[in-house]
Amino acid sequence: MILPIWTILLIVNGELFNPGGEKNVMTAMGMVFTDQHGRVIFVNRHFIHMMAYNGDQEVIGRPLDEALRIGQEIAETLANTRHTGQPVEAVIEPAHLRARFHCRSQAAFDDRRSFIGTNIALSPVTRAQPIESTDDPALLRDYFTAMLAALRVVLARMAGASVRDVVDGIVTAGVRRYGWPLRVRDSEVTLTDESLSNDEQAALYREILLDVMDYAFTIIGEPVVYTAIDAAEETLSEPVLHAAASHHLRDL
Repeated sequence: MILPIWTILLIVNGELFNPGGEKNVMTAMGMVFTDQHGRVIFVNRHFIHMMAYNGDQEVIGRPLDEALRIGQEIAETLANTRHTGQPVEAVIEPAHLRARFHCRSQAAFDDRRSFIGTNIALSPVTRAQPIESTDDPALLRDYFTAMLAALRVVLARMAGASVRDVVDGIVTAGVRRYGWPLRVRDSEVTLTDESLSNDEQAALYREILLDVMDYAFTIIGEPVVYTAIDAAEETLSEPVLHAAASHHLRDL
């Protein structure tokens, strides 16, 4: 018997329902962004690792179904957020991978409500229990990672791919000027000092995001920036949003 290469699981009362008893676990998120034609324009390194790619060159420019290694029908379901304006949630089983991923997609629009692409966040589905405490620093990291990726991508969508790389330059300049305990590698920003408290981490993430937002305001305008942030937040779970809010990271 040939098994389907993808499966959608039900969302019941806003919660992921899985007959097998598996639960979604908070972990480093994979992020994938498409343009208005459904072709991938950005992925983070967590996505590359999750999907067993060797690098983003294997993904950039490909249609969503190929990048996620799923059928066209489920890819179209994820992209349907363009028409509804509401987030779409599903669990996918990529072909040739013995893994499941919880996906949450949200359409991105510019300030004139023109569709400019789809944002998708992925996290592995395992049998472990989900993280309950909003004090877990991974939640702050997930929020920061999603927001920085969203800013990078909206700059690329609206002003060209070369502008997107300026984001890394802003962070690198901050590391040199202020001694931020961060490392920039392959468009990923990681913390190098794990001893920082959650409040200290949140303050650092906030400072970085504000610097990048100030730059983005001058290039594409405040309405587009805040629209992109709102769309990115729609892809995140309640624990991530609650943790970010409790540490004032959402007060941008």
